[in-house]
Amino acid sequence: VWGFLFEGFWSVISFGHWDNHYALVWGHFTIIYGFAVVGLMLLYPLLGKRRMLTQFLVCFVLGSVFEFGVSWLQEFVFGTRSWNYYHLPYNLDGRICLRMSLVWGFVGMVFLRLGANRIIKFARFFENSIMQKLGLALFIFMVCNFAVSIMATARYSERHYGIRARDNLDLILDQRFPDERMRHIYYNMEFTK
Repeated sequence: VWGFLFEGFWSVISFGHWDNHYALVWGHFTIIYGFAVVGLMLLYPLLGKRRMLTQFLVCFVLGSVFEFGVSWLQEFVFGTRSWNYYHLPYNLDGRICLRMSLVWGFVGMVFLRLGANRIIKFARFFENSIMQKLGLALFIFMVCNFAVSIMATARYSERHYGIRARDNLDLILDQRFPDERMRHIYYNMEFTK
């Protein structure tokens, strides 16, 4: 959800209007940021006490590699792209650019400085059994959401490339996630072929 809000505010600052950047079919989730937070939390023991410049540079490099990799994987698997930086200077294949790499570095450094400890403190609330059950339920929901999103996007891509439904699952995906709905969810996703 924080990634969804970040993307929305970034669009207001950059383009003067709010954009909904969904990454999953159910809910306001932009999972690239969730994966980035998990990665930073795993690196926190190594980076948490480092100098700001070191934190910035590590986040700059890792954020850039991660963004490039996700973009490449999306195009390889689905034949689509959800962002394109060709119009910005110092871009690499339109997948990453200097401006966004600087953002990754700055936001990652701020997170390591201000956010990681708060998440660690917040995680202590999950020590009681009710919060653990809620956390597990949320985890299961997100795994299902991720799986359904991958299947729905793969089927959307197949329809775009003229591949007919092969089984009942394809028919269900076609019914529940027709092109109109997928275009609404992933309005900025473009087919590359």
